[in-house]
Amino acid sequence: MTASVSTGEQAQQLIAHQLSRLKSLRPEVLVGDDPEALHQFRVSLRRLRSLLSQFGPALDLPPRLNRSRIAKLARATGSCRDADVLREHLEQRLLPRLETNERKACAPVLRQLKGQRCLT
Repeated sequence: MTASVSTGEQAQQLIAHQLSRLKSLRPEVLVGDDPEALHQFRVSLRRLRSLLSQFGPALDLPPRLNRSRIAKLARATGSCRDADVLREHLEQRLLPRLETNERKACAPVLRQLKGQRCLT
């Protein structure tokens, strides 16, 4: 016979899973070498915010775990992710189509995007 899990227990497990995932991705995001780590971090933030929207009112959560705080973190990582996507698009799709001298002219833009990535 299987033990039944209450909705609250299931919500707690889902929230704990996303928090654990965020914690494991955090070092990779802070190093900043892998754009995929930042993407997965943002996905976990969205999932966590969604879980808090659905189950938060019924749960007794610590005050530090709230939607507005998660939204603030998502906004901060959003500009960083935008810079990653733009840089990848330039490097993978647009720059290979340009002449050598045109590519050299784009180098400052790529440096700026990389610097913007590091600042956020």
